Amino acid sequence: MTWLNAYEDNDATPSTGGTHDHWWVDAGWAAVPDGASHSWNWPGSWFPDPDRYPDGLKPVMDRAHELGMRTIVWFEPERVRAGTWLHVNHPEWLLATPGGTDNFLLDFGNADALAWASTTMGDMIVNDGIDVYREDFNIGPLPLWRANDVHGRRGMKQIRYVEGHLAYWKALQTRRPGLVIDTCASGGRRMDVETLGVSVNFLRSDRVLNATANQTHQHGVSSWVGLHGGVARVTGGPTDVYDSRSAYAPSMHHALDVRQADAPWETLKELAAEWHGLSGHLYGDYYPLTAGGAAPDIWIAWQFGQPDGSAGYVQVFRRPDAAETASTIRLRGLTPDASYTLTDRDSGTTQELLGQALIDGIEVSIDSAPSSRVLEYQKV
Repeated sequence: MTWLNAYEDNDATPSTGGTHDHWWVDAGWAAVPDGASHSWNWPGSWFPDPDRYPDGLKPVMDRAHELGMRTIVWFEPERVRAGTWLHVNHPEWLLATPGGTDNFLLDFGNADALAWASTTMGDMIVNDGIDVYREDFNIGPLPLWRANDVHGRRGMKQIRYVEGHLAYWKALQTRRPGLVIDTCASGGRRMDVETLGVSVNFLRSDRVLNATANQTHQHGVSSWVGLHGGVARVTGGPTDVYDSRSAYAPSMHHALDVRQADAPWETLKELAAEWHGLSGHLYGDYYPLTAGGAAPDIWIAWQFGQPDGSAGYVQVFRRPDAAETASTIRLRGLTPDASYTLTDRDSGTTQELLGQALIDGIEVSIDSAPSSRVLEYQKV
């Protein structure tokens, strides 16, 4: 609660004029077996840790709502660790591999297990006021499915499991109309067409807090997935702008250690405001403007804009080892004979150019590396 209040005290919440509109309770809130150290890595006891949340999650959710935020809570219902509540009380619902490990799989093909999960998680979502259900999945299920197939019926355990899992999600959304499901799954490992038909992806990779990784993911995945996200750490250091811009995606997360006496709140708010001002274009058309890849010595750029070509923005990055101080960027999706104003957010300069001139290419100069530019365009 102290951390939540810090966002209010520093005018970073919607209720105080800020733009940070979700409060995220990630892995580690659930109870662990007696004698175990507090850790996120004990899925299977789906009730709040009594030491950290003596009154449950509801007071935190209520406080977030008071501040104008929606709430996100992490779950990992499919993996079950030995010694947790599910393992002790319902071993008949769990799938194991021969030889055994301390990781089991809750069998969503089992009607009783499906009913229990739908009721237990559904009750928490409804009663505690959870707006976004975030589901992780940190176990490879195929060996467990195959180990539990009946002879001559290979694949049936998997089929029934997948059907049950989708039914589970549907049950949660029936209990809580408007519930958003975030498919995490070890960071973007469950982004198939059927899954993304009923869910979104707020964290496309577990390789977070890395500018080059965020740029590479953004450049590639935006052609295929409409809503995804990255994370940038805000420290008050010289790379904050570069790091944050590298993570500008439809879902944007800033990591800030609010325990610091000199936490860079103004930097955080400025970066969040810049993203917020651009975010309306992130649901329009997307164009990769350069080749992608993770090489440290390249320039990388992309464009998001309105489908009618009336407005949008371009992001350009000169990576740390890129030797060139300038690159030619060719915009796409514009009206060739229309006039556009082009504004450099960093220098504040504005010029008016024909769409054809932007399509033919403009030279973008960046004197130092790593660094970035944001160019906004608007049809006159």
